[in-house]
Amino acid sequence: GAIMAYGLTRWLMARLLSWQTPDSNLMTPSFKWGFSFAQLAIWITYEGGWILVGAAAWELTRIPMSKGRLLLFLGAVVLSCLTGLVVLDTSRVAAFSFPLLLAALAILSRSLTRGELRRMLMWAAGLTVLAPNFEVIIGMAVKWLPPYVVVLLHTP
Repeated sequence: GAIMAYGLTRWLMARLLSWQTPDSNLMTPSFKWGFSFAQLAIWITYEGGWILVGAAAWELTRIPMSKGRLLLFLGAVVLSCLTGLVVLDTSRVAAFSFPLLLAALAILSRSLTRGELRRMLMWAAGLTVLAPNFEVIIGMAVKWLPPYVVVLLHTP
């Protein structure tokens, strides 16, 4: 229901306000093009959040009678990775995949103490901040960018 409401709302706003995508090829590259950057696309889906996603999936395997929830969760992870392949844009993929990080936290909060959850979040955040970033420039080049910490330290 929420997906249909979102799609309908977006379609109505685009029609009423005459919004158009200037170049759909730049906004949504093909899957074939996206697969050439598959490792990077999958990494940017969650970056350090992969720690949370993996731990939540592991936790769901340990809970009896939760195979349906595990399949649903893993299906959502696969869909968010496919989104990463389509857009190859860190900020957009993060916006699309962020709700699944909240779901992972909800799953983990049932079995972990606050201190354990806080440590896991610190590791995920640290990995995200310390890992180098990248920029795909119209499918032709990958420009590696320094980790966020380096950027912050060199910013005047």
